[in-house]
Amino acid sequence: MPSGKTLLLQPWNGDIRGLGPSAQMPLGMGTLGESVSNSASDAGFELIRSWQPGLETLVLADGCALGPGALDAAWKAGRKAEQDLRIELGGQIGSLLNMASLETEGQSLYYLRAGQLGELQARLNAATVCTLDPKERALGAMAPGGEELALSDLLVLPVRSWLGLLWGNLLSLPPVLWRELLGSGPHLIWHLLRALLRAGPRRIPQGISQGGSVHPDAIVEASLLMEGASVEAGAVVRGCILGPGSKVEPLAVVEGSVLGPQAVVQRQAMVKYSVLGPGASIGGAMQLGVLGEASGLKRGSFCMDQKLGDAPVCVPTSSGMAPVPLGLAGVCIGHGSLVGSGVWIAPGRSIPPGVTVVGDRVLSRVQLPETPGPYSVVDGRLESL
Repeated sequence: MPSGKTLLLQPWNGDIRGLGPSAQMPLGMGTLGESVSNSASDAGFELIRSWQPGLETLVLADGCALGPGALDAAWKAGRKAEQDLRIELGGQIGSLLNMASLETEGQSLYYLRAGQLGELQARLNAATVCTLDPKERALGAMAPGGEELALSDLLVLPVRSWLGLLWGNLLSLPPVLWRELLGSGPHLIWHLLRALLRAGPRRIPQGISQGGSVHPDAIVEASLLMEGASVEAGAVVRGCILGPGSKVEPLAVVEGSVLGPQAVVQRQAMVKYSVLGPGASIGGAMQLGVLGEASGLKRGSFCMDQKLGDAPVCVPTSSGMAPVPLGLAGVCIGHGSLVGSGVWIAPGRSIPPGVTVVGDRVLSRVQLPETPGPYSVVDGRLESL
């Protein structure tokens, strides 16, 4: 019988809607497949994989993004209440997490008290909802006139869609950089994120390297470079984690993003608040998007992240269209898929795995319209929108 703090880890098949098998996709400094076990180890919990009736334990599905204080906060709340609990977060961060999970999984961390018998699923179903104060921090809006982004160290987000993976990384990034760059001095990393969101001038800390390299003419601020990662001449990297062997080529801009092993941001490309899977490459522009493993976005292609007009971005779910956090979301390109040069993709779309998208944006017809107005290139000619 285990002693001390225990966490019952429920299995997960590793599939993410829009990406396919995704246990190796990056989540902070590690992978999604090892995220829960790493968090449990950091918090001093022993992992168990089979239900032991009567044991005091937390219960969580594998493949979740967890903040550094989530497990301890749930354990303390359960001991104080002395009953089975379903742990949720309040505040803006709680609403954001429900939207990021597409309202199909929600926040799914449970505390089961000691000495009480019963079938596992019945106890989970009967657990009392406990809403924790997330002790969130507001960082400002990600777009002019938009809602403020809130962060919390008590993050609990099951990653079952590409949108969940994106927000799991965005919300996990500040605590990771805080710990790795600043230790016990948190304030600079929050200032950094505010600076990234508001584009205001601010003195922020340099990045650190765990075996990576930075060209003397590159700018790297508040970022973590892992073994073999490189930033080349004229590139700008701010508030990022660059995985082993990843590369940011000359004159590229990468901000607030996580790059998996061997991922490449090509010359003059722009990546903001995004996630690149292992071996992915991007030559175009992406914001709030996800590139699956070995996928690509060619130069001159753009993944849009907001609609024109007042309507928020929505994504499809099994029960219909659902709004996304803060009304903003980019594009997901599935594992092994390729988007060719000159293709523009509307926000909220997900390109399935193994698909090649080729655009026809070359204006080749001699006859041009005589009347003003908006037009689109179709089959080499301009057609009125």
